[in-house]
Parts: sequence; structure tokens; C-alpha cells
Amino acid sequence: MNEGYSGRAKASAREMNYTIWCPRCGEEIISKGYVYLCPECGGILEIEFDLSRLKKELPTDWPRIGIGMETYKKLLPIDEDSEWVSLGEGFTPLVPSVTSLGCKVYFKNEGTNPTGSFKDRPISIVVTKARSMGAQILITSSSGNAGVSLAAYAARANLTAYVLVAGNTSFGKLKQMSAHGAKIFRIKGDVSRALEAATAVSKELGWVNAATTFLSPFPTQGDKTVAYELFVQLGRDTPDWVFVPIGAGPLLAGCYQGFDELVQLGISDKVPHRAGVQAEGCCPIATAFQQNAAHVVPWESPVNTLATGIADPLTGYLQDGEYTLNIIRRTHGVAVAVSESEILKATKHLAEREGIWAEPSGAVGLAALWKLLKEGIIQVNERVVLLITGHGFKEPVVPDSEYPLIEDLSSFIRRREHSGYTVEL
Repeated sequence: MNEGYSGRAKASAREMNYTIWCPRCGEEIISKGYVYLCPECGGILEIEFDLSRLKKELPTDWPRIGIGMETYKKLLPIDEDSEWVSLGEGFTPLVPSVTSLGCKVYFKNEGTNPTGSFKDRPISIVVTKARSMGAQILITSSSGNAGVSLAAYAARANLTAYVLVAGNTSFGKLKQMSAHGAKIFRIKGDVSRALEAATAVSKELGWVNAATTFLSPFPTQGDKTVAYELFVQLGRDTPDWVFVPIGAGPLLAGCYQGFDELVQLGISDKVPHRAGVQAEGCCPIATAFQQNAAHVVPWESPVNTLATGIADPLTGYLQDGEYTLNIIRRTHGVAVAVSESEILKATKHLAEREGIWAEPSGAVGLAALWKLLKEGIIQVNERVVLLITGHGFKEPVVPDSEYPLIEDLSSFIRRREHSGYTVEL
């Protein structure tokens, strides 16, 4: 077996309520350890649960609102006796839009997770799984948010976290990682090079690779809890569209699996369309979709976007992009790229009109919605959920402002007109 696969007896499979297998070659993995790609063909592994059995065990009102992702433990790849590593992730707000956007829109604000991004969901699964195996050191590559999350959850579990970051990672995210005690190394180049380096180190030293790409099937299991929550928050109903900012696309894939499981359990009757959103400055998946191509090619132009959290060239792991592209097509969805000006406009609108401060990567869904409404792809009678994947403090994009200093009320009255404010006293 390849490194990363635990040579457990086949009896261990009967102790689990899920199966790990490779859709490409059909190989089934018998392991309770931390697994990566298929040892036979190198394909992306998937986790399937025994839904026919679980359907009989789940309460009639499942899924339900609870406290933390542990509420969904029966459909997550965590042993019953494992101690959950949690900071209270999940159950993020679903906020209806208060502005006229052209259809019924809700914002799923993942920026309210403990470290400010959706990455807390997959990382909670990764760290819980790793600690249950007795791991002491984890490593990941990151453009920022995954590294911050791993640093925090590793600290919570008393484990050591190494983070290899892309050269353009924002200073604010580096500070967050440092605050939690992570050991941080910057890699010259983009996030693809950082992943290549982290994978090599993991193999050489035997550390758990906590990458939140499709390298392992475990992280996306945390992502799928977004679907469970949306179903409950929408009154046990499914939206017509879910807009997801994507780099490689595990959040989109995980969310798809969550809705698909609800259908298989007989709880829901449909899976929503997916809109995978990228920035024009790095959009290999959207390019393949627009060209109706069967394969994704790596982004070879310079990466140039404010949305650094989704700026993934996919160099060396194109199958990740193709996996995501196939899911988008399977749901009769779209992959779309938005410009820098559109991203800035969406970020500004969310903050000033909706009260939601998002980092640029988290705001791209709104930019894509405007575009698809104009093109007639989204209909006015459809319900749309936009995933706001990261908080604005992660990568602040705000205009320069004047902050006048006043000494007393009279100076305020004198200066208010010059500051552009109108105040009734």
C-alpha cells in the first residue's frame, strides 16, 4: 500500500459506517487511517455512507439544528469514541438579502466561523481524525485561510502545525497563523507550488498532510455540512442555486455530496444547480467550462487577482479541477469568471448595503449572480444562496477615508459638512 494507508485488517471495514473507494478504478480502501489518493491509479477517493442502514437509525427530523458539526457525526467519517476537536464551527447565519438583486437571495455567511472562514469545517474533521490516529504533527499548504484554520485547531488539540504558504499570502492571515503558534514557511510562487512542497514533506517525514484539496477524501466531509444546514435553515427545503467561490473546488463538491445524501435518504427531492465562481485573473475551471472542454488545463498566465483565496492554477493536480467541473455539469450548473472591477463592486455592495464584510474571494458569488441574471441564466423566481466564504478582516479591501479628530461638540458641528456627513443634533 502507498504511504498514508493504514494496513488494518478487513474486519475494520465492518466497524465503520462508510466505505472509501475510487470512482476511477473501483478500488475499495480498507483503512481506519488517514488516506490520500487511490494507491492503484492515483485517482480522487470518495467516502460513501451506508445510507440504507442510516435511514433507519436517524431521527425523523434529521437533519436538525444543533451545536457544532458533531450534530452530524453519524454521517461524518469520525469514530464514535473519538473526541471531537471543535471551536464551535458550523451553523453559520443564513441571511436574506435586504436589497433588490433580481431574485430571492440568501447569504450563507461562513465568515462567522471561529477563524473567519469556511475552512474551519474541513479542518475540524482533519484534526479530529489525525488526533484519533495518534498523529502529533500536521502540515498543509495554503493561500491563507486553511493555514489559519489548521493553526487554530492544532493549538486546540495540542498538536504541531506547519504551514507552507504561497508567496502572495496576505499579512493579516500570516499574523493569524502566528498568533496560534503555527510554524510558517513562505514558498516562492503560487499555492500549487506550496501544495507540491507540503506533499513532499509529508511523504518524507510521515506527517499528516492536512491539505483541504481533494488530496484526501476527509476534508470535503466537513464541507458537506453546509448543505445540511441550508436545508434546515430554508425550512427543510432546497434552494434552486448555490454559488460557490472555487479554487480547486472541494467546498462545491462537499456541498454537492451533502445535498445528494439528503435525496438518497428521502429527505429532499432535488439537488440544487451549482455555480462555481472564479476570478478572471486565475480561472482554469471556468475557462474549461466556457470552452466546453473535456479537460482542465493549468493556469499559465501570471496570477493577478485580489481574490487570492481562490487563485489556484491547479498545476500538478488538474484532476481536482476536472472533478469539480464534472459536478458542475452534473447539476446543470455553470462555471463563471468575474473581473476585478466586478469583485470590488460586489465587496463594496455587501459591506455597505447588506452589512456583510467579506474578503474579495468571499464576495465573488454576488459578482457572478449579477452577471448570470443579466445573461438570463438565473430566473427572477428562483431562490439563490451565495456562500460568503471568508470575513473581510482576512484581506481588507476598503477605500481610503478621512477620520476627523474632534475636540468638542462645537468642532463637530463645524466640521460635519466638510466630512461629507449630515447629522441631525
